[in-house]
Formats: sequence, C-alpha cells, structure tokens
Amino acid sequence: VECEGGPCGRSSAGGACVDELAVVYGGLATTWASTSTVLGDVWLLDLASCRTHRPVHWQRAAVNAPRRFGHRVCEHRGRFYTYGGLYYHLGLKLHASGLAAIDIARSTSGALMALHSPIASEGALSPGPRSYYALHSWRDLLVLFGGSCGWGNNLSNELFFFSPETCEWEKVPCEGDLPEPRFAFASACVGSFLVVHGGEGAGGKLSDTR
Repeated sequence: VECEGGPCGRSSAGGACVDELAVVYGGLATTWASTSTVLGDVWLLDLASCRTHRPVHWQRAAVNAPRRFGHRVCEHRGRFYTYGGLYYHLGLKLHASGLAAIDIARSTSGALMALHSPIASEGALSPGPRSYYALHSWRDLLVLFGGSCGWGNNLSNELFFFSPETCEWEKVPCEGDLPEPRFAFASACVGSFLVVHGGEGAGGKLSDTR
C-alpha cells in the first residue's frame, strides 16, 4: 500500500488496532540504540480510509509519552495500554515499570492528540521493570506474561492479570509444563488460551509453541 508521511523505519515499537484505527508508539530509529534514537512519537492510521484512498496518510499525534522501546501496546475496550519497556538515562539502558493508558482525542482545532496517563496500581505487587513481554486483552482483564526483567539471564515466565476496573495486579499461580522463561517472543490470545511461540531464553533462541 502506497503511503505518504508516516513513522520512520523503526524496530522494537509498540503497536495495536482498535476498531478501524491503528496506533504505533515509540521504538528504535536505528539498529544501534542510543539516547538520540529512542522514540516517543505516536502515529495513527485510519484503516477504513485505506480501502478507498491512495496514497494512505498517516497522522502524527501530539503526545506527552516518554521515549520507550521493547514495550508492548494492546487495546482493551477502546483504550490503548502499554507497560514498562526500555529507556536511556545518563547513558545507561534501563528497564521501566508501570502501566499507562494512551487515549486518542482531538483538540479544539481538530488536531489528534495521544494522552499518555500513568495508572497507579493498588493491592498486589505489579510485574516490576520488564521489556519484550506479552500484553493482551482478555475478557475484562489485561494479561501480561514473561519478558526480560533485567540484564544477564533475568528472564520471566510469570503470568499477571490486571483489572482496569479496580486497578489491581494479580500474580497468577501456574502449574504443569510451564513455558521456559523468555523474552522477545510471539504471542496471542485465542479464545481462552494464551499462545506463546519462540523468543529467546537463557540458553538461546527458542522454537517451541505453548
């Protein structure tokens, strides 16, 4: 599809769709990470217009979001959510923590805005700093699984639920043949199942499906 404007080439960005709107947030502008190449921009694409208009026009939203990469974005009941990711501070690459909502709105002039709002969680401990995890919407909850929680082999196969209604995290006990701790894997919620494929574990690249 021929496009005009739009996001620059990037990796490790977060993206999701809601109804007929696609959103892309942050990422790395080059393969060599540094403070100057970590992005915090938000781009929107009206998918319905793609069927009838060429070239396709991306819209950049005015945004107050922090620069992040290695994060995920998911849609839940018309709202976008993101968690943690990676960022740079004083030349050091650090893991972020915390859940935030990204709300799409228009200013009085009609310009698109993406409002990044951190969400204070209550009750159980949150998943803590992590990147390259899975984040999905399931029923009335957000589901977070796995990811990298630090450097070395500090990888996770933990499962968490978050209730947007109560703003509470719950760490879910798991039994049976658990997936190996991993990050940068593919995943999806299919019915009542969370499907996880591949990624990277402590011993290298993985090719299993759970």
